[in-house]
Amino acid sequence: MFETYHRADSLGNAVSKLIANANFDHFIGLVVLISMVVFIYLAMQEIQNAMGKGALFRLFFERPALDKIRRSSSVHVQ
Repeated sequence: MFETYHRADSLGNAVSKLIANANFDHFIGLVVLISMVVFIYLAMQEIQNAMGKGALFRLFFERPALDKIRRSSSVHVQ
């Protein structure tokens, strides 16, 4: 936008040239990307509200306790 404005003689001409040379696929890709990031953020926020504060952090970043692993593996063996 700024480069086009610098080359054009007015802001109106710069906007017209920018719209005429816009890449629709690039625009739609950015919209989809931003929408996915917002969706993931809001989904994680809702999951955290349902599971309790800190549950997602424990789920993704803490190692499971060994006694829980042994109990779950012994249930599957029997």
